[in-house]
Amino acid sequence: MFKGDPLVASRNFCPLQVLPFCIWEEISDWPQTLTNHNIQEIVINGPVNRQLSSYPRNYDNHTSLARTGSADWRHLSQNLTRHEVSVDHIESFGNWIELKRRLQSSKTVDCLTETQLLNEIDRWDNVLKRIISIIIMMASQNIAFRGSSDKLYDENNGNFLKIVELMAEFDPIMEYHVSKAGENPNKTHYLSKNIRKEIVQLVARATREEILKIIRKAKYYSIIADCTPDASHQEQLTLIIQYLLITKHNDSVDVGIRESFFIIIDDTTGHGLERKIVASLNENKLPLEDMRGQAYDNGANMRGKNMGLQKKILDRNKRALFVSCTAHSLNLVVVDSVKVGLEIVIFFRIIKSLYNFFSGSTKRWSILESKCPSLTESLSDTRWESHIRAVKAIKENMQKIYERLPEVAKSDCDGTTKLSAESIAAKMDTLELICEIVIWHDVLNEINCTNKIRGKAPMMAYLTLKLHYSVS
Repeated sequence: MFKGDPLVASRNFCPLQVLPFCIWEEISDWPQTLTNHNIQEIVINGPVNRQLSSYPRNYDNHTSLARTGSADWRHLSQNLTRHEVSVDHIESFGNWIELKRRLQSSKTVDCLTETQLLNEIDRWDNVLKRIISIIIMMASQNIAFRGSSDKLYDENNGNFLKIVELMAEFDPIMEYHVSKAGENPNKTHYLSKNIRKEIVQLVARATREEILKIIRKAKYYSIIADCTPDASHQEQLTLIIQYLLITKHNDSVDVGIRESFFIIIDDTTGHGLERKIVASLNENKLPLEDMRGQAYDNGANMRGKNMGLQKKILDRNKRALFVSCTAHSLNLVVVDSVKVGLEIVIFFRIIKSLYNFFSGSTKRWSILESKCPSLTESLSDTRWESHIRAVKAIKENMQKIYERLPEVAKSDCDGTTKLSAESIAAKMDTLELICEIVIWHDVLNEINCTNKIRGKAPMMAYLTLKLHYSVS
């Protein structure tokens, strides 16, 4: 090194400020021997061309592939060969191996942040599993969710939040989550009423899709429909889909008929029912051509041969055979037969007035329960099983009921009550009523047994005829 050499003084400032002593762009331009100036320039500024300087590249250590890439396809193989043994490639490969080893051993710089993120994901996963399990349990058991308050640890905050509070007492995950939700109620905690509704809808949608997959796999199906007014006096159509389910258990195969329920609310005329049922089947991707049966009650809008629902669907699919509900037919026969005879109408009115008399007062009801606990169900026009229970209770306890009526009349100061008790006692003290109770007990008992047996599957045809003959 020479003190007077200007390149020696360039160590005190940035090499980029040094004007190049010589410019060599290609390796072929390199001289056979390097002077002292060339050596000093390479030592100070390095062998790579800088932004303001053009120093000769050392193709043994650095290649263009590591800096700017290569468009020389003719010499690509040679360039790759030189690149594989270059400093850039070896250092990059070593750095990649080191990073891989650190990632596998969790020793990177962001390891702590990544661990916290994974722990947070795992915590929320466990919290949501518990919340969804509670919601599914409550929905399957028809338990009400909400109360008058939506805050934790309030007195009337509903069944859902109470179950969450109970789980927090024994589960550390829910305990931590509830404590955080109490500290910051405005932050995300997945306990609000909107989240509960959304989860119920998601679970219902998933359950519905799973049922539809099974029905589509079975291919052929039949439908059962019935209309019933709800508490808000809105007519609801319950659509039941029957399909064949084949289940394999090891070496055995179980074949059974399954039923799934779908609810539609709309017009109950034959045309309106057909339109909504077909639209529901199309929405659920159940081809109408695969329907093989339809069963309804004996209403005119259902079984009408010209404008009924069964005729509308049968016009669309000739293989969707209609089968009327025989249990409902038997029930209609009983209802119509009861309305024909005046004596029969009077008999059931006496039975109903007896029930209404005792149920109109808690005191009279307690007297009835103490002597006749089986007479606790009102008569129903559609559930004729209640008739047999009422008639059977009166037949078995007629003497006790008759003895209680004068006792009730004496103990009550109300004149109307005394008059009603004396009137019912006078009607019960007749041979005609006693005979009607015995006869209707036998008739209703046969009808009830027939309905129960016909509700069980399978049932042979000759047994069905035998039961019908026994009733008739």
